[in-house]
Amino acid sequence: HLSIDNQIGLSGSCDFNCLLHPSGIRMAGRAEIVERNHGHNRLDIEKSHHFGRKNRNLDPDSRKRLQHENITYLTVWNLVDFRRRSVRRLWLSCYLPYGIVHFGLVPLAFLPLGTTAVWYVLLNKLLAEAFTNVHSFLVIAPNHTADDLYRFSFHYDRKEEFYVTQVMGSANYHCGGEFTDYMSCWLNYQIEHHLFPDLPMRQYSRIQPQVKALCEKHGIPYRQESVFRRFGRLLDVAVGKTSMRQLEAFPRPAMAGGASPGD
Repeated sequence: HLSIDNQIGLSGSCDFNCLLHPSGIRMAGRAEIVERNHGHNRLDIEKSHHFGRKNRNLDPDSRKRLQHENITYLTVWNLVDFRRRSVRRLWLSCYLPYGIVHFGLVPLAFLPLGTTAVWYVLLNKLLAEAFTNVHSFLVIAPNHTADDLYRFSFHYDRKEEFYVTQVMGSANYHCGGEFTDYMSCWLNYQIEHHLFPDLPMRQYSRIQPQVKALCEKHGIPYRQESVFRRFGRLLDVAVGKTSMRQLEAFPRPAMAGGASPGD
């Protein structure tokens, strides 16, 4: 999920103690200031070898993502724009093999039972595909897109910023019940899933109250609503009624003695 616009960067190995770090909390609490100032107090970007090696897809000055041939921004036209090598590769390696196997070979395997069996199997596969896609969309999309969630035009600078961006850029559904968790594939804990992508999903319910309490204590927005309310927010964004929030940069960390970098 980290390739989505509002989820930036790679998680690496995540340590819950990092979320507790005071500098991360201070920077999160001041994020709204930078949003209103439109980046007047931007972080200094160190053009170090370490930065260049780990962030080759970022502009070294603005830290915004660079567009490359292998990055396809999802639109209906992009999915059928066969002039692009990445689109041709996507169809040849994914869409066509999947369609041939599931909607061609599997139904034909029932041909010895008659053509009626073939058509019933094909219809069953198509309905199962439709229901699966609707379910997946409801589980994943609404808790990434809403007018109360953030998109980021910069790359996080350190672990503390990584954790804060993951909380500010995603939302949870109602949590806690075994049936609800199972039907949501445990992605109703979307915030915890982004914070700790390597954590077994059955453990999300154990850390969720701690993460929520920590965010509330330090004023970090922790969004949690029903899937239907979140879906309504997604529709508002999709039709242009509302838009996602945009964060241009985190503020500079305060220097010793109250001086700001560059003073």
